[in-house]
This record gives sequence, structure tokens and C-alpha cells, in this order.
Amino acid sequence: MTREGHQLGELTRGLRGELRLVGELRDALARQRAGFENDDALVLVATACEVEDIAQALEDARRRRVHLVGAITGDERFPLGQFEERMDGTLPEEFVRARAALREAGLGAAADVKVSRAMLGRALGAAGRRHGRPLPAFSDPAGPSTS
Repeated sequence: MTREGHQLGELTRGLRGELRLVGELRDALARQRAGFENDDALVLVATACEVEDIAQALEDARRRRVHLVGAITGDERFPLGQFEERMDGTLPEEFVRARAALREAGLGAAADVKVSRAMLGRALGAAGRRHGRPLPAFSDPAGPSTS
């Protein structure tokens, strides 16, 4: 196997690892939404910590991916979706499948985060109203007004 082939295999394994982490993130966000719906503070605290840990693991995986992309293409910012342009020959099917699955899962996770953030905003807004004071950092997703 060529050095480039070995690195592409490493990158493929990394993409599958990221896919696993994105799945864990989506599961944690689903548990978090259930915690909101059931008004379960313990679940909310546990899932907040879990999401933070997964986000850190995803950042670490992204850094490894960027390093491998740079080693393979000569440009750490080179898009995975354009690897066909840079590589000699056809890309391995395993890589193509892992890349597509990660892209799809990432889009789903982004939608999950948006839903969870909206639920958090509503829950914190309701809590602020119950206590007679708004929680400005969460009352508007754009942040507090400066006017």
C-alpha cells in the first residue's frame, strides 16, 4: 500500500470515528430533549456534560482529520467533498461511504442542535417569567439587545 493509500485508510477510519461521535451527540441531544419535556433536571445536567464531552472529542477528531487532509492533499483546508479532484484514480468505496454518511449525520445533528437550542430558550424564558425576571442571554437567540 502506498503512503497516500495508508493515509486515506487512516482518514476513512477517522471519518467513521467522527460518525460514531455524531451519533452519540444526536442520542445525547434526544435524551436532553426528553429531559426538557419531562422537566428532569438530573437528565438535563447529565446530558449537558455528555454533550460537552462529545463536542470536545469531535473537535479532537476534526483536528486529526485536518492534519490527515493536509498530509494527503498538501492543504489542510482542502474540502473532503473535492477529494476526487486531487487524488489519482478512484477513491476507495469505504472512504466515499464514510464521507457521505458523516455529511448526512452532521446535517441531522445540526438540525437536532437547533431544536434543542430552541427548547432551551423556551425553558429558560419560562423559568425567568416564573421568577419574575428575564434571562437575557437566552430570551433572544441573537443575544441581549444593546439599545
